Order: sequence, then C-alpha cells, then structure tokens
Amino acid sequence: MAGSILSFRFFLYLLYAAVLTVVLLYVRFPTEKVRMYCEHRLEQVLGIERTSIAEINYHFPATVEFRKVNIGSLPADGKSNEIVIDRLRLLPTSEGFLTSWALDGKLYTGLFKAILEIQLAEKIFQIKDIKLENIDIAAVISGMPVIQREVTGGLSVSGEYKAKFDQPLTGIGNGSLHLNAGTLHLVRQILSMDEIDFEEINILWKYGESVFQIAEGKMIGPQLSADFSGTLQPPFLPPVGGLNVNGLLVPSESFLKDKPQIERLVKRLMKQYKKPAVPFRVGGTLNKPIFRLSV
Repeated sequence: MAGSILSFRFFLYLLYAAVLTVVLLYVRFPTEKVRMYCEHRLEQVLGIERTSIAEINYHFPATVEFRKVNIGSLPADGKSNEIVIDRLRLLPTSEGFLTSWALDGKLYTGLFKAILEIQLAEKIFQIKDIKLENIDIAAVISGMPVIQREVTGGLSVSGEYKAKFDQPLTGIGNGSLHLNAGTLHLVRQILSMDEIDFEEINILWKYGESVFQIAEGKMIGPQLSADFSGTLQPPFLPPVGGLNVNGLLVPSESFLKDKPQIERLVKRLMKQYKKPAVPFRVGGTLNKPIFRLSV
C-alpha cells in the first residue's frame, strides 16, 4: 500500500515538474540569449560575416520557431548580399526526443522541409528527406546586388547531407536540383544572344570535400539545349564561388533558321573540335562567370 502511494505521489511530483518546466519555457523563454547564441553559432559554422534573427518563439509543447533569419556578407564595395528565411520551425519527432527533429520553413514564396537526426555518441548530424520547393529565383537574386543581371525561374532541391558536429561544412551529400520556366541574362553575348530562356534545367548533385559537384546536368530550352557537368567551389554566397563547368550545347533549328552566320559558326566549331555539338566551358565566379566556346 505504502509503495503504491509513494509511486502515485512520485508520479504527481514528476507531472508537476514537467508542467512547471513547460510553463516556464513558454512564459519566460530566454529569447534574447538564445537569439544571440544562435546568431553567433551560425556565423561560426557557416563562416560568414553577418547573421541576424529577428524573432525566436517557443510553442507548446516543444516547438521552436525562428523568424526572419538573415544570412549575409558585406563585400568591400559595401553592397550587402543576403539570404532571408522568413520562417523556420524545429519540432521533435516520434523517432527520438532531442535526437530527431522535423524542420519546416518558408522562404522566397517557397517551402522547406527536412528531418534532422543527431547521433550524439558519434557526434554526427544528418539532414534527411530535404525538400526545397518553388523558390522564386528572381527574389533570391534581388537580395544579391553584386549579381548585376536578371535570373528568373522556379527552384526545387531534394537530397540529404551528413557531417560531424565540429566540421559542419565538410560533410557529404547528394540529391537533385530542378529549375523551371526561367531566363538567364548573360554578362556577354553567346551566339548573338543576350539572354537564354530555359524550359527546365535538371541537375544531379554531390557534395564532398567542401566542393559542390554537378555530376550530371541537362538544360532544355527554345533556343538551345545543353548537357554539362562541373564543380562549384566554396564559399557559395556571391561574389565568390569559383565555377568550373563544361559541356556541349545544341542550338535549335528554329533559333538558327534566320541566323546563317551563327549556323556557320556552329558547324565550324563542331568540325574543329570533332564533337556532335558545340563544346563550352564556364569559369570565373558566380557573379562574374566567364563563358567560352571551347573544350
């Protein structure tokens, strides 16, 4: 009898402690301290100059919400380049309290979802089932004045990523990337074009040794189609980010129809390089890409 009473009393104390903890978290959640800590850690982890979080909220029973997360850099010319996440929420899943979290967010009219799993003993984290959908590329570019040209379209990304706690940017990952219905304004003319329209761009990507690799890329458009592969070197936020991409492009018949000079150039390049299409290479950086028709 005494044992059952003690057990019941213990249960009541435990329940009281749990409820009190939740109430204190909700009423006296240390927003400012958590915000400053998160901003500092993000700057350290991502190796960037400036991060700000406008608001952090706690929601019962165990959800933390971040609003207006601004990740940016400040180039020498004073122009601020930034990425803004409108909302990001973390909530524990049924797989394990504090070791498995569901992530969801909103940015640039698109949505973000993923599962964050933490392996405490191995000091490893893994982001699984990444889904980034319907991101407005034009809105992203508008926050990066260093890119002085227009890029439009919708972006979707899927994949997974795994890394150590103390080396978050040197992990491994893979997935796919999709762009649809957009336009890329060029720094210099390519085959008399000032801009390239595309119906879709599909990329299979890998990440390892701090390098983003385009394992397989394909573009389909009304003016030309292309197959390509290559690498993007960190840091990835413009103006830096080294490009090394090469591939083959095929102008469409409708594009060449009233451009005899361009058609002759295309045939000459194919003959010169003994290729079934026109070889090209893209070097330089993200904000100043250098395009060449060559192997």
